[in-house]
Amino acid sequence: MHILLKIALTTVFVMMMAHPAWCDIHALVVGINEYKHFGKLDGAVNDARDLADALHKLRAKKVITLLDQQASRDAILGAWKTLANEAKAGDILIFSYAGHGSQSKERIPGSEEDGLDEFYVLTHFNPNGPDSRERILDDDIAEMIHNAPHLQTMVISDSCHSGTMTRGTKKGLLKYRRLPQQSITNDAMTEETTATRGIDESAAMQRAVSFSAVSDREEVPEITIDAKQRGAMSWAMANGLRGAADLNRDGQITQQELKSYVNEKIRTVTDGIQHPQIKTRNAIHLTLNTDRPASAVHRNKPAMAETRSAELPLLVKPDHHPVITALSKQAGIKVVDSRLPGTWLLDVANNSLVSPLGDVHYDFSRISRGFVRATPDTPSDPVFVGTLSMTELTHALNKVMLVERIKQLDQENGLALALLPDDRHYTKGAAVTLRLSNLQYPYLTLINLGADGTINFLYPKSKLNDTVDIPINKPYDLSLTVAPPFGADHFVAIASKTVLKPLHGELEALDGGRDVRKIGQLFEQYLTPSVEYQIGVHGVFTGLK
Repeated sequence: MHILLKIALTTVFVMMMAHPAWCDIHALVVGINEYKHFGKLDGAVNDARDLADALHKLRAKKVITLLDQQASRDAILGAWKTLANEAKAGDILIFSYAGHGSQSKERIPGSEEDGLDEFYVLTHFNPNGPDSRERILDDDIAEMIHNAPHLQTMVISDSCHSGTMTRGTKKGLLKYRRLPQQSITNDAMTEETTATRGIDESAAMQRAVSFSAVSDREEVPEITIDAKQRGAMSWAMANGLRGAADLNRDGQITQQELKSYVNEKIRTVTDGIQHPQIKTRNAIHLTLNTDRPASAVHRNKPAMAETRSAELPLLVKPDHHPVITALSKQAGIKVVDSRLPGTWLLDVANNSLVSPLGDVHYDFSRISRGFVRATPDTPSDPVFVGTLSMTELTHALNKVMLVERIKQLDQENGLALALLPDDRHYTKGAAVTLRLSNLQYPYLTLINLGADGTINFLYPKSKLNDTVDIPINKPYDLSLTVAPPFGADHFVAIASKTVLKPLHGELEALDGGRDVRKIGQLFEQYLTPSVEYQIGVHGVFTGLK
């Protein structure tokens, strides 16, 4: 199968290339939590409702929402046909799906390059017998697009089928939108497919633009966002379509703006677990609600002083450990007795602090020193052995709470950060490049927060004679070296309209220390409502091997 046709595997956004001066939006939104024969999900219906709400705010002419049992095969195909018939030439026709995805042996031998059909799993799907028909094949999606050549077609698919996570995560309570490969017997699906109809799937998809939320090696987890279970792509896409992806505030959302916004937000909220694989071909524009000025669709960026994290839920194992008493008295921490979604885990037996995503955020047997600027004489620091003490734990938790506060500033128009050559485990001495893009202001401030709370002031460093300003409207690369890592590091980048020289001086004085609370105080002092700036947060997982 052509790679662009793997719609059911990953989260994909597809548009046809035509672009009229004005067009209406028609949408079919599907979300399935309940499965008769498989494990239920918690966030797919939330995704569907949120995306439907965003489409209404985008002034969609018609939105059909099908949830759980409403979303049968016949209902989905019928609703799509109805919308396609009602839409005029050049309109945008959207189909979104949130739910389980899976694979099965190809129905038509030789029709798929990998020998497998990918499909959306519907509520009543059973691999054997009459309900085996309750699935939507990748062939079906291709045919839907093929049969609407007069429309711009968008498919948002928050589902997956594939592989394993690329990081050493402990999956824990996370639910994944994937079912194992299904063996279909007594197949009740008798409809012809694109292969038997003689439709060239690849040719149809060559007219498309694809935004894929994960690589073929990854899965789509359900994560906690704003106290609800969600899929990161649906959350990012809904916010983007409400106006947050209108980065230049001109009342239009371009393909490039969506790419930049969705890419960065998925990386931010998943701490790099999901890696969007975005492939674009054509220039697409969506018109926002023109009843208001373009700037009105944007929330004012809150000042740092206005951000406050909810109490951090923390489960301690074993549940009788004496550290619980001390933690119960610490501001911002809520010790809980069960691990619900969104809960952090302090695994005392393994000296580790585990994030809700399943990452070992910090291993207390070793101290992280994070990232330093790459220079010819970069020191090879020793690895320090630490212990699980209240002091170490406080530093690590203060760092976590600060990052959560900073993320509240990064809801729209943020900086896009990425590590090159790719996001993965990085070990001691590794050379990496941090790339910043979507830069709209010229004055850069960059720090890294290590897993143990260590502060690395990275730019601008006076001893390296860094220039105060950097080029805007194009990516900016900074070479870094990993100095003894273990855990989750977070880069925090600020691009400001005016130079924040006093902030730079105070951050440089904190370099190498662990007074993370002071960072929060400095941001409150300098990131006020009168300051024009962008901010970005990028998590990276570092380990000894």
